[in-house]
Amino acid sequence: MKISRHQIIAFACAAQEKNFSKAAQRLKIGQSAITQHIAALEEVIGAKLFIRTRSGAQLTTVGGELFPLADQIYVLEEQFFEKVHQYKDLSEGHLSLCVSTSRPAMAIIAAFKRQFPGIHINLTVAPWRDALKLVQLREVDLAIAIKPEEMEQNLYCQDIEEQAFMAILPPQHPLRDCDTLRLNDLLTDTIVLLSESSYTRHCVDKLFKQLTISPHSTLTTSSYDMMFEAVTHGLGVSIALAHPSIKHKTSIANKIIAIPINELPEKHTYSVFCLKSKSSLRVIKNFIATAKNHTKMAIEIQPK
Repeated sequence: MKISRHQIIAFACAAQEKNFSKAAQRLKIGQSAITQHIAALEEVIGAKLFIRTRSGAQLTTVGGELFPLADQIYVLEEQFFEKVHQYKDLSEGHLSLCVSTSRPAMAIIAAFKRQFPGIHINLTVAPWRDALKLVQLREVDLAIAIKPEEMEQNLYCQDIEEQAFMAILPPQHPLRDCDTLRLNDLLTDTIVLLSESSYTRHCVDKLFKQLTISPHSTLTTSSYDMMFEAVTHGLGVSIALAHPSIKHKTSIANKIIAIPINELPEKHTYSVFCLKSKSSLRVIKNFIATAKNHTKMAIEIQPK
C-alpha cells in the first residue's frame, strides 16, 4: 500500500498537537479522517504510532523516530503553499511558542498579535534549558530564552536585548544609595532566589561556588514577579536580570531599587530561536521581524 501525503500530514499534525481532535481542527478536516489516515499509515508501517489516552495521544518509540521526518515534509509543504499564495495576508494560522520568562517575550507577543490577530498562539512556559530542547524536538516552532554559550548549527537565532544582573533592594534598604555593590554586601540579608531550573539561579549558584561563599539564608520563589513581590514586602534582597523597567537606581512604582553588582558585569542576551528549516515560513518570519523591531525600539529608548 502506498503512503499518501495526507497520512504524513495527519501524523505530523497529530504528533505536534498530541491530540487527534486538535489536529483535525488545525487541518480543518473531521477527526475520523485523522484517525483513518493514521490507521492506514500504521498498517503500512506495521507498528503503532500513538498510544491513545483520555488526555490525548503520545508517540510510541516508532512514532518518535518518524515524527522529525514527517514534520520536515509538513514544513516543506507549508513553504510550497506559502510561495504559491504570497499575496495572501496572514489572516489565520498557528504558532507554537515556548518562553522561559515573561520579559521581553510578552511585549513581543503582544506586538505580533496586534499585527496578526488571526494567528493562534499556543504558549508554553519552560526553563531556559528546556526551551531550546522543545525547538529541537519540533514540539514548538519558536523559543524566547537566554542565548547559550554554544549554539546548535541547525538553529536560527535572532538576538533581542542584552541585560546585566543587578541587586534588587527595597527602597528603605541601608545600601540603597550605593553606586555599585559587592556580592558580599548582600550576604547578611536573606537572598530571594528563583528556582534551580532558572538561568538566574544557574548564574548565581555558579558565582557563589567560584567565590566559595554562600548566603546566610535564602528564600526560593518560582517567578520573577513573585521574587520582586518578596523584595517589596521586605522579605530580603535579590539578584535579577535588569529588564527595561529595572535600570540603575530606578524602581518599579518606587517599590524596588536596582544596583549593579561588581562580580556580575557581563551582559546576557535574550534571543528568539527556531529551526533553520522553519525560519522561512511566513508566520515565523513575521514573528522574528516583530522581535527585530522590538530590538530597534529598545535601542532607541535607551537614555543618551
